Amino acid sequence: TVSDVFYLLGYVAFAFALGRLVLDRSRSTLDMGPLLDAATVTAGLGLLSWVLLARPTISDLSNSPLAATVAAAYPTMDIVLVGMLVRLLSTPGGRSPAFRLLLAALALLITADTLSAAFGLFTSNGVGGVEYLWLLSYAAWGGAALHPSMTRLSETGTAPESSFRGLR
Repeated sequence: TVSDVFYLLGYVAFAFALGRLVLDRSRSTLDMGPLLDAATVTAGLGLLSWVLLARPTISDLSNSPLAATVAAAYPTMDIVLVGMLVRLLSTPGGRSPAFRLLLAALALLITADTLSAAFGLFTSNGVGGVEYLWLLSYAAWGGAALHPSMTRLSETGTAPESSFRGLR
């Protein structure tokens, strides 16, 4: 439907906003460690999502290529958001209440999307309780946006000291 276009554009906006937040929080964009962590998690979960969700969805909807493309786009965008989430978690910076609400909102959104896709593939029942996860996700987005600590969310953090001092 037309609403899917707006939902998928929302995922793109989330990914760009998280990327911008990562850039604002990090002192150097050349730090390869967190980038490799995010790439590893994204590749692993992407493969798992493809095998368990996207490929069966595409084969179920093979008679409608547009519907199959849209249905496969949701797990794909969730994996992109997971990669951005891992990158954000590995970036130095404060862990304010707004930061925690932002993480909760992303986790709830990704969980709801994954459960919805899985229920659609493996059960004949509706997705009943999943709507509450989306609702909680939107409430967490709002809570993060309205929390007073939101203004400190993009402050540049300092890198944590290594606990392996003897190995340097």
